[in-house]
Amino acid sequence: MGLDEALFEKVATATKAKEAWGILENNLKGIDKVKKVHLQTLRSEFESLHMKESESVFDYFTRVSSIVNQMKRYREKIEDVRVVEKILRSLDSKLEFVSVAIEESNDLDSMTLDQLMGSLQAYEERLKKKQEPVAQVLQTKVSLKEQEQEHGRSSSTNNEERANYVEAKEEEELLLLMATKEERDTGAWYLDTSAANHMSGNKELFSTLNEAMKGNIIFGDDTKIPIKGKGDVLIRSKNGSHLLITQVYYVPTLKSNILSLGQLLEMGYDIHLKDGCLTLRDGSHNLVAKVPMEKNRMFLLNVHMDHPRSLKTCVEEASWLWHLRLGHLNFGGLKALVSEEMVNGLPKVNHPNQLCEGCLFGKQARKSFPKEATFRATKPLQLAKSEVFGAFQKFKALVKKESGYSIKGLRTNRGGEFTSKEFQNFCENNGIRHFLTVPRSPQQNGVVKRKNRTILNMVRSMLRSKNMPKEFWAEAVACAVYLSNLSPSESVQDEKRSKLDGKSEKFVFIGYDSSSKGYKFYNPSNGKIVIRESRQDTRQDVATPPQSPHGSRSPDDCSFEGPLRTKNLADIYEETEVVDNPSFFCLFADIEPLNFEKATVDKKWKHAMDEEIKAIQKNGTWELVTLLKGQKAIGVKWVYKVKKNAQGKVEKYKARFVAKGYIQEYGIDYDEVFAPVARLETIQLIISLAAQNNWKIYQMDVKFTFLNGYLEEEVYVQQPLGYVVKGHEDKVLKLKKALYGLKQAPRAWYSHIDKYFQDHGFTKCPHEHALYVKEDKTGGFTLVCLYVDDLIFTSNNANMFEEFKKAMTQEFEMTDIGLMCYYLGIEVKQNEDGIFISQEAYAKKVLEKFEMANCKLVSTPIACGTRLSKYDESTKVDPSLYRSLVGNLRYLTCTRPDILYGVGLMSRYMEAPTSTYMKMAKRVLRYIKGTVDYGLTYSFSTNFQLYGYSDNDWGGDVDDRKSTTGFLFFLGDTAFTWCSKKQPIITLSTCEVEFVSAAACVCHAIWLRKLLEMLRIPQDEATIIYIDNKSTIALGKNPMFHDRSKHIDTGYHFIRECIERKDVKLAYVKTNVQIADIFTKALKFEDFARLRAWIGVTKGDQV
Repeated sequence: MGLDEALFEKVATATKAKEAWGILENNLKGIDKVKKVHLQTLRSEFESLHMKESESVFDYFTRVSSIVNQMKRYREKIEDVRVVEKILRSLDSKLEFVSVAIEESNDLDSMTLDQLMGSLQAYEERLKKKQEPVAQVLQTKVSLKEQEQEHGRSSSTNNEERANYVEAKEEEELLLLMATKEERDTGAWYLDTSAANHMSGNKELFSTLNEAMKGNIIFGDDTKIPIKGKGDVLIRSKNGSHLLITQVYYVPTLKSNILSLGQLLEMGYDIHLKDGCLTLRDGSHNLVAKVPMEKNRMFLLNVHMDHPRSLKTCVEEASWLWHLRLGHLNFGGLKALVSEEMVNGLPKVNHPNQLCEGCLFGKQARKSFPKEATFRATKPLQLAKSEVFGAFQKFKALVKKESGYSIKGLRTNRGGEFTSKEFQNFCENNGIRHFLTVPRSPQQNGVVKRKNRTILNMVRSMLRSKNMPKEFWAEAVACAVYLSNLSPSESVQDEKRSKLDGKSEKFVFIGYDSSSKGYKFYNPSNGKIVIRESRQDTRQDVATPPQSPHGSRSPDDCSFEGPLRTKNLADIYEETEVVDNPSFFCLFADIEPLNFEKATVDKKWKHAMDEEIKAIQKNGTWELVTLLKGQKAIGVKWVYKVKKNAQGKVEKYKARFVAKGYIQEYGIDYDEVFAPVARLETIQLIISLAAQNNWKIYQMDVKFTFLNGYLEEEVYVQQPLGYVVKGHEDKVLKLKKALYGLKQAPRAWYSHIDKYFQDHGFTKCPHEHALYVKEDKTGGFTLVCLYVDDLIFTSNNANMFEEFKKAMTQEFEMTDIGLMCYYLGIEVKQNEDGIFISQEAYAKKVLEKFEMANCKLVSTPIACGTRLSKYDESTKVDPSLYRSLVGNLRYLTCTRPDILYGVGLMSRYMEAPTSTYMKMAKRVLRYIKGTVDYGLTYSFSTNFQLYGYSDNDWGGDVDDRKSTTGFLFFLGDTAFTWCSKKQPIITLSTCEVEFVSAAACVCHAIWLRKLLEMLRIPQDEATIIYIDNKSTIALGKNPMFHDRSKHIDTGYHFIRECIERKDVKLAYVKTNVQIADIFTKALKFEDFARLRAWIGVTKGDQV
């Protein structure tokens, strides 16, 4: 036996083992009284046992068994059934369902502890498996009554709902942290540790959404709800900066927004929980969000979602500014301050026509209590009014010193602090008469109630208008009291809101309630109809007063990774700014009506519809028939469009009667749908030829284009709205010809015009199916380019030209535009010196759209030495905005090849744009601003030889080391086609990369040579392609393979065959005169300006 020194001393005098054992037993187990105390303690521990939230089934059983075994050692009789029942009633809430099932389906008297532990562990393992691979949403019972009592409210809402978060409270039911409310709170995001992904059920919040992504969310009871897409959500923080939440699941049936802390952690964010607050920081340790824990242990992040608002007029800035600075003081009070000269420097104030949204939210009230008071004080402090005893004692001492008057009477409610003996003694000792209000009649103490209401109205309005969090309520109250003392001296159901919640809601008045003296209102936010006894008619436009300076900032340089910053109260009143973002305003001039009812109000649109119907009937488009059984008629609608010229002036109002082709079925209602149009480079080649030959280019427009195509299928449509034939309302229209909106309409029109051209002597170009050529015996010819309904044509024979115009007018209803001056957003100026094309008006529109009309200028679109990487760590920006900007710049390259390389470089980073890419895109806009009137000048020339330049930037992409190919072609002195494109392969040498670039350039040259041959400009000599690498030239001529070229793909060796046929020829040019350099790299201004002039980009006044 091993004993420590203390126990050994106790048994040292024992002579027998039994005697020693008795001594040890008495010391360790105690005498009978000690045993009883120990046993009582163990019984108490057993009865108070409860499984901890983080404790596993095995650990809890071990803890229970330990106590039970100790009790048994003290000879306590405890049966297994008692232990089983105790365990089942003390399990954690997550095991509540299985415990109920075990009690109902098993005989507890015969159940062993091992069987119970096995059942519970099996269920525990299933829970773990469900929580690991999917976004888990637990389902539990909800006690909304208890939940709302924590917020000072009561409700009879249903107690069972589906939840994403669960909390357990001792001796209470499980409370729902985030219930699926009927009314969505678009600005609330719940921070969740159990959700695997960010999720939202509001489709309007997504700035980008890929609806092709599908999946399911699995609940605790194995039910599933579908995922309908994945995208990004743009939000606005408290300081007005825009943030981007990426990779958010769109779950339509989800009523709340969820931020997955696991997903944020995976993205490199740091999450810290301490002192009841969740702190979120980015990888650079910048603060992103600090979220306090709510009373129900929930972390709720409130953000603002941007919603554009239409304003007919802008508010008066100075009036709104002082309205805000003085705590949303009414404009009557402001005018009084001005007229009485009570404030130095206060300007003249005008009452705006709009209503202040902050005031509506914070102040709107029911009609006041109508009775007038029977007694009113005639002297200062003759009758004071109060609601709080402690504050009243301080107030009494203060006003006596400041005013010299003593309080003579006091009216209060019947609160315990005022009916106490202590307060009564205080009033008697100070000679104050105390008046009490009638129970449940707060109107009798209306003055103090009204003052409290005034203060809280100012607080609500100030917090609302600046989107300040409610944590600043104390500062706002202090500010409101101070402003109220300097100023010249109804609501939604109170039981459902706190003191700082809004005092009004937006409803649509729909009628009167016949069973009560009330009004019926429709709530657009939840789709419910409610009855209220009073209403405030706000038919005026509601204006949002000026926001903080960050409020109108574009979101191009902000992201979710940026820190959240909040302003102090002083900043709110020191600076304001009127929202001037043009995307938040509606221009009411020349608005296109959205439906037929609105269009019929305006005579010009009614006339446009009449013209459309006349043209359709004149064209013999349809016939009135009875719909046969088994057939279906396609729906129709009216579409309205204002057509403007290059200067933005209205040319005509067009009303189109269109079919709803989206319901057509392939193989039944339509077959072929493709219709070719002329390529822009083909049109620019014709412009170049016309300038070199001093030809004039003309333009004609086919009226009602798609109505001219004949249908091969049998198609029925409904009668047009507003033009239904009387007496035949049940009949439908059988189409003989195509109608706008039908899927086969473009194909039918192209087939018709193609047949007409070929029947009248025109030859279709096999290399450009929208280009037609007609020749006569004298050598004259006419060139026609077709772009949907636009005909662009030129000729070297005046007679052929007039014959063509006459024949087209006879066959189709045409609009003779005359000299081509504007097509597809491109302006064309033709004069004796040549032809100048530009997109000046479009460029200005782009600058205005992205708020860069007054930006600073730069001399080059891309800074020299610029290198971009897809692993850029700067803040993310709104991808929709970035893609829109790049798309707009891409179209501008039609006449501005000088920005082609920069735009192509930006196009590589569409997936996850950052502020670095956005800054580069804005630099291109700054360059455009300084060269907005630049374009391409085509002039007279006798050189009709086609030649080109090819270059590359070897390994220019720092991510995958692929290169950029750039080439362009000339016919005369100005380029008419160009390309800047990333190569599909990684090359191993400068020789190889030049060879790949040259191969792409050669392929384009072959197509151009065939096109020129069709245009009667044959290329008798080989087309020269200039490159600045002699090894590539040698490789193009040498048919032998060697170590440096044997791995090059066979397709690129097509260049050798073209050289042998003498279609092309590679020629060396020095690097400093390699014009294609402008398409492959960022250059210094001197080099850039020189190459820009060589490709023909000049100012319009130089033509």
